[in-house]
Amino acid sequence: MKTSIHTEVIFNIIRTAAISILSFLTFPYVTRVLLTINGFPGLNGINGLGLFSWGTAFIYYFMILARIGIPNIAIRECSKVKDDREKLSKVAKEFFIIQSIPTIISFVILALVICLVPGTISSNGGLLFILSLNFITSVLSFEWVFIALRQHFYIAIRSIITLSITSIMIFVMVRKPEDVLIYALITIFAGVLNVISNLWFLKKHINFKQKEPYEFKKHLKHLPTLIGISLLLTIYNVTDEIILGFLDHSMYDVAAYAIALKGINIIITIIASMSMVFAPRASEYFKKDPEKFRKLVSYAINLCLLIALPTTILFIIEMNPLINLIAGGGAYQEAILVGMILATIIITYSLHEIIYTTIMLPQGKEKSYLVMLMVMVICNLGLSFLFAFVFFKDNAIVGIALAVLISDILVLTYLYIINRHDLKPALFNHNAVSIVIATTVFSVIATGLHLLFEFVIAAHIEVTARYITEIITVFFVSLLGYVLSAIVLKEKIITSILRREDLLKD
Repeated sequence: MKTSIHTEVIFNIIRTAAISILSFLTFPYVTRVLLTINGFPGLNGINGLGLFSWGTAFIYYFMILARIGIPNIAIRECSKVKDDREKLSKVAKEFFIIQSIPTIISFVILALVICLVPGTISSNGGLLFILSLNFITSVLSFEWVFIALRQHFYIAIRSIITLSITSIMIFVMVRKPEDVLIYALITIFAGVLNVISNLWFLKKHINFKQKEPYEFKKHLKHLPTLIGISLLLTIYNVTDEIILGFLDHSMYDVAAYAIALKGINIIITIIASMSMVFAPRASEYFKKDPEKFRKLVSYAINLCLLIALPTTILFIIEMNPLINLIAGGGAYQEAILVGMILATIIITYSLHEIIYTTIMLPQGKEKSYLVMLMVMVICNLGLSFLFAFVFFKDNAIVGIALAVLISDILVLTYLYIINRHDLKPALFNHNAVSIVIATTVFSVIATGLHLLFEFVIAAHIEVTARYITEIITVFFVSLLGYVLSAIVLKEKIITSILRREDLLKD
């Protein structure tokens, strides 16, 4: 059954929004529970949330090495043969075998690092081994098959159910700071449930009994570039938390940084999840229908701006009440300034992700992307060390945040330059202007309401109630103003959804 791009986008938004709500229900609880650990050998005096965040970032290095960008290419190749079950089965099994090899190698390297490297790494070996179970769930999930087949409704329902189960488990089983290992196991269990579900439904699409000669060579020619991209992306994405973890052995700064990024990452995840919709279509349209490809690029960029611009403004304005609501009054105050600095990456990183998956991958521009990442990783590392150890040595967390922001801006600038032929008409048009004007309306309303709560209402309401009321009021009233402004300005995406039109139709 074919579905419109609007339907697929809405399924993804519902899925990610539901996951975000469940995350926000559990995260404040986890933030308050996983505080300083006492009475646990080897972990005394360490912030539980910071330790988990650091461990997740550390494992992420090896996870990316295991995946080496294979899922993105697998989506592209599977989408080309999605209507032929025999060919799809063959391609899917080829990519499964290819991904299994680096997964095993990466897991062995990780085990050796944990066993042989003293200090922070070996002392937290138990947590790292638990989190390393993600290797198994990653290679067995076959998630890229369902994305290529555009099974977005199934992915949405499955994700909501599995996260609901694990959210309940967190409230029931995580009760004290020493339960950080139980918390890690529960996060792994979510992946296990996804694997079980995927393997059950995969047999409808893939014939595992079918035997045919495999053709690895045509896929392996991309491998060196993919390995480079994966390694550089890993360094680029998690270096901030790794550096903070080594600078602050209590892991307090890592926890503050994770709290600042929590809401921001949710919005980035919502926008990046759109790639699951755009990537298969982009690969199909680029060769078969250039005009539809152009329309898809414009749609993807404008949808990104439609979500990213107002949410960036919202996080900057509401970061103070948001952090205090998540962490509890007075805790992790450093996260407020860090969150305001990092809020801008909602725009830069989301555009970065859309450009790569929707424009560069279908056109086979992996090598250009690799060169860009090499330069940007050097800039990011250089700025991180310069800011953390020289300019902000007494407040390294702020220095790291600024380094990330500057690096992201440089990345986006470079991506625009090398893709300007496709990006210029998508970015600079009447519809983009409508989004900017509607965002300005959103900003004025949100700022006015924030000031009202700050200087008038605050004196007459309990602090926690004020934060909750302010965030809800600012969000919904500003959103209403934003949508109405977009309708008046005839913004294409919102009006097409209201009229049930498909923007990609001829």
